[in-house]
Amino acid sequence: MKKGLLALLLITGLFVNKAAAQPCSLTNLQLNVYTGTDGKCYADFSFDMDRNNGNKYIYIHLWNDANYSLVNTSRWQKGAGPLKADIDGSTNSHPALATIAIDNNDYNHPVFSSLNYRPDATVTVKKGLTVTTSSTPVSGSGPKAFYRYTVTKVLLANTVNGGCTSSNISGIVWSTQANSTNSHIHCSLIGATPARTLDISGSANCGTKSYTLNIDNNTNNAISGSYFVYADNGVSVNNGIFDPNTDTQIDNGGISVGKNQTLTFTRTIPDAYLGYNLWAQIILSDNTTQVIQLTTTACAAVPDLTPRINLNPNNIIGTSTMEITVQVNEINNAPTNGSLITLYVDKQTMFSNFSFNSAQTTNAAGQPIQNSQFSIDATSNPDFYVITTNAVFMNSLRRVTFSVTVSPGQTKGSTPINVFLKNGSGGETNFTNNSNFTILTFSF
Repeated sequence: MKKGLLALLLITGLFVNKAAAQPCSLTNLQLNVYTGTDGKCYADFSFDMDRNNGNKYIYIHLWNDANYSLVNTSRWQKGAGPLKADIDGSTNSHPALATIAIDNNDYNHPVFSSLNYRPDATVTVKKGLTVTTSSTPVSGSGPKAFYRYTVTKVLLANTVNGGCTSSNISGIVWSTQANSTNSHIHCSLIGATPARTLDISGSANCGTKSYTLNIDNNTNNAISGSYFVYADNGVSVNNGIFDPNTDTQIDNGGISVGKNQTLTFTRTIPDAYLGYNLWAQIILSDNTTQVIQLTTTACAAVPDLTPRINLNPNNIIGTSTMEITVQVNEINNAPTNGSLITLYVDKQTMFSNFSFNSAQTTNAAGQPIQNSQFSIDATSNPDFYVITTNAVFMNSLRRVTFSVTVSPGQTKGSTPINVFLKNGSGGETNFTNNSNFTILTFSF
């Protein structure tokens, strides 16, 4: 039982599935630096990591302390993997002693990666004698378990500035889910710092239009930092790859969690990203980073209505009777919610003698119509005929027909006749296809 519960913002009830949403986490970087029998400087090192799809490739960079003090560690905070200029300095001002690349796709049998350092092929990669992982957790259990990765006998140099000692070496470990040159940081461990591990879980609920994050601080220190939430690829694509360059950031803010406490907050998901996979990125003040994919409840399909209008005839000579047919289509294979569907059809000063027969079942073009399901108000609005229905649409269309007398008088020309669907009719949310028009040509 946690000692406290901090509420940053609570909008709706929680919807949490911790077991299915574990973060990529790193902790406990340990270095053993020594002089080999050949007189050269070598390093053995280990770190602890959980197992999930966020840590398929792992990269380790080692510097002596003098050079490490010049490294901009914020480049390991978020975004794409650091380049040679970040690792060595743009003028080789703080060259790394070693960069190591590990292929962790089979986390029971990690190997040195044949892809070398994917973010930048100009970075020289070194391999040690062995890379292994513990067969059982070194801490935790189940999906929260940490396993120890150990790399032995990585050559640092013939000599190391400051001496070939563990106390003179610092490192950064980071992990990514992708093997591309644009691999993005999923989690990182900056320096041989004490464990700053968080237990992060979360979910996105389409029904309540909200996401929830739970951040358990299992350490003995207060932590602070920032969070960022991204929609996976942003434009109707859920590719399962975290990439802030293509994913759309939908939220961000600061976090502060006391030692052995839990921070829980719930925030709104913009309507445009309901049903998307979401990523939550946590960046602590010491620049260590974790990324988690939120479990997402699928959205029920939302109806999408679109209108069409036809005139018969659409070319009027002299005073004539004209039939106007409005067709409403539901095109997203989802039922409307029974709320009122409202359409507006242009009135013209040349129109008169409105006539609507609710029993009519076929229009002049021979098309079936459903007049009995519609009502038309021809008088209360000076600019429009107002058509309404409570009928439920789902992957279907209905037509309504009425007639007017067109009297061009001593004029001729053409004019558009528009139909507009009121936004939100029947529960629809796509308002980009809610109008249509046809051209009326007239002469005396």
